[in-house]
Amino acid sequence: MPLGDDLYLLAHSSEGKPYIHMPSLSVGLATAVLIDLMLAGRIGVSEGKVIGYERRPTGLAVADSALGAIFSVANHPPNYWLRAVASDSHDRISGALTAAGLLRKVQTRRLGLVPVTRIQPVDPELAVRVRARLRYALRGQDEVPVADAALCAVVGILGLESRVFLDGLPAGHLAAVSAALHPMLRAILSAAEHEIAQAAMSAYR
Repeated sequence: MPLGDDLYLLAHSSEGKPYIHMPSLSVGLATAVLIDLMLAGRIGVSEGKVIGYERRPTGLAVADSALGAIFSVANHPPNYWLRAVASDSHDRISGALTAAGLLRKVQTRRLGLVPVTRIQPVDPELAVRVRARLRYALRGQDEVPVADAALCAVVGILGLESRVFLDGLPAGHLAAVSAALHPMLRAILSAAEHEIAQAAMSAYR
């Protein structure tokens, strides 16, 4: 699955409740979308700007929408694109997962009175399998796959480590994995860290 889909599943409970507030999560999902495009060889970062390498669609609606915009509007830094993609990343990724039959809408009642619609995983084990994959990747003897390392970095920026790595990680391990990523990926992650910090601060204004 795309990293954005994996992150969406990791960031929500089996009841469909997000573990963190929505502005930060939306930036995290946007980060995953840009990383997917970078790993697919469609975009890169040069001299502080996101640049398009190849316009050929990836087949992922959210990523391809971002890709088209990047080719249409040049010379913007990662922060610009993170904010742009974050504006509807949560709704679009949840919509894609629902259309694929991985999420479903469930009607519940808050306090037994107020009707609430939750978007819940059809199979709660999906998130369990993603967590298991990341734990195995970080604790295994082999080199951590780039996609898994990048997803772990986003998890760390969002402060979701305790939700993903339930049995904990050695001190500094996640930071070391992130630091080993390609400089272009680190540029996206650095911008994401700034945007997520700004989003978190806005919650207290």
